[in-house]
Amino acid sequence: MNEPQAIGASTVANHDPDESRLQRLSFLASALAARPIDVTYAANGRARTDGRSIFVAAEADWQTSRKQVLVHAALLAGGMTADQLKPLRRRREGLQRYFLLQILCAAAAPTVEAAIIQRGVDDLPTGVRPPRDSADVMRRALSVEDLPAAPACWGTIDVRLLRSTGAVADPAVGRPAASALSDMLDEDERQCPEFDDGGSQPDVLFDSPIGSGFLRRLFQNMAGVQQARMTDSPAGAESSAGSAMRGRLTGAVRPATSWRGTRGRAADPPGLSRLQYPEWDHISETFKADWCHVVATSATDRPVIGGGEVAGGIKAATLLPRLLRALSTVGMRSIPVGRLSDGPELDIDAAIEAIVDSGSDQDAVYSRALPRNRDLAILVLLDASASTKDPSSAGGTVFSLQAQVAWAVIAATTRLGCRTSAMAFQGMGRRSVKLSSLKDFDSVRDTQFLRRIVEVEPGGYTRTGAAVRHGTHVLRTRSGASRGLLVVITDGLPYDIGYTDDYARADTAHALAEARASGIGCVCLSVGSDNPNAELARVFGGSTTAILPDSSELPAMARRLFIDALKGADLRRRLAS
Repeated sequence: MNEPQAIGASTVANHDPDESRLQRLSFLASALAARPIDVTYAANGRARTDGRSIFVAAEADWQTSRKQVLVHAALLAGGMTADQLKPLRRRREGLQRYFLLQILCAAAAPTVEAAIIQRGVDDLPTGVRPPRDSADVMRRALSVEDLPAAPACWGTIDVRLLRSTGAVADPAVGRPAASALSDMLDEDERQCPEFDDGGSQPDVLFDSPIGSGFLRRLFQNMAGVQQARMTDSPAGAESSAGSAMRGRLTGAVRPATSWRGTRGRAADPPGLSRLQYPEWDHISETFKADWCHVVATSATDRPVIGGGEVAGGIKAATLLPRLLRALSTVGMRSIPVGRLSDGPELDIDAAIEAIVDSGSDQDAVYSRALPRNRDLAILVLLDASASTKDPSSAGGTVFSLQAQVAWAVIAATTRLGCRTSAMAFQGMGRRSVKLSSLKDFDSVRDTQFLRRIVEVEPGGYTRTGAAVRHGTHVLRTRSGASRGLLVVITDGLPYDIGYTDDYARADTAHALAEARASGIGCVCLSVGSDNPNAELARVFGGSTTAILPDSSELPAMARRLFIDALKGADLRRRLAS
């Protein structure tokens, strides 16, 4: 039997490779490495790459070949070149540490590519802290850190082979054309049982991003076409990463209508926007990129028809004058005022004039910082989940009680000169988080809130993290103020489909920390809650959380809560800058 040709040859002697299989692997490698990558067979059975091609073991089964392609494409995507590996050239153990750490770093990133690696590489070592970035990879590779060896089936890093081709990472090189991918993937799925979308395959193929047509969705995403629509699954159905990306490509490839995760539709009415936000996974300590789909709507103004319980209760509220007094100086910027007869500091200009001009007021030579300018925007997030339809001990429903508190905050701060906005939020799984506008920043009257609140029908669940991130985005981009305050009014802890317990609380707390780091204060007003204060305080912060049995106690608590929230956000912003 003739020996196979050396690595680097495009064919292997006396071996009849499955061209369709190699073609599929080449597509996968090109997608992950962000440039054209060939896949062929290795001569000695060890998987490796020269920077332009990936060589897989000829005797390996499909799953192993795919795994080898994933890890070596991840190395190339991470910028591996012969020059980068020079410090490790004579360090065999260091090179092995680099191999393992670079794959762990790629698998921990909050990207679609990381999800592919996590599902396709089933022998990722556990118990090893993923590196933060490529610099951390090299630092730890050069150390004497005790790490497990990379699985033998992954192959090896051949620095000499990398030097022989002189290949360098070049992200500017384009991926395969979308039209060509579409045609070839259609043929690929018809011929390859591993990628068949038919019902005869085991369920595991349907849930794996590496099987069940995931390549099709991946290349659709690379080409910029729309991802699976939110209506692809029933409302409230929580989809896995694989099932969310299943399905055949039908018709022509369509370009996305917007960027950065926003997904618009031609049939969407005016005032509706679709956005995607990440979600924090406290176990892996990484973000799930573009995980939550938010639909933000702006209701049409119209006269109040019905809704007497909410609107009537709000109009009859007597707490507004007390709340106005409590919040009268919140958000005020102090400006030095000079030429005063009393003050902690000397007004130098006035003092000099008093000496030069004996006719001037000899006593008006002091200055004091006085509140004169209010540059504050307030956004109220109102919980409209199904639990708020429950009866309230104060009368009416929990939602009507929350609406009264929300209106009181909006009415008082609007009258005090703040820019104000309000949204009701509810969720049915991560693909359907809805936020309905109750008042826009551009509306100078709180009556807009009264017209819109009666349109809200409580239902669904409470995915608070996504609502907070959207509220933060709105405050930062639309408020027109230098300082922002986010007021979350809810009846309890976050809860949604696939969003419970420690996971939900950690994500909500992280979303609040993100807001505070950007200089936005956060307050939680828990109305009608059955949860102990300690539970809510752990999520929202003890000094910025209050449980209100009814709206009458709001004025007594609001000033301290708002001031503490703004001071805390100012401190976080300074520390983050």
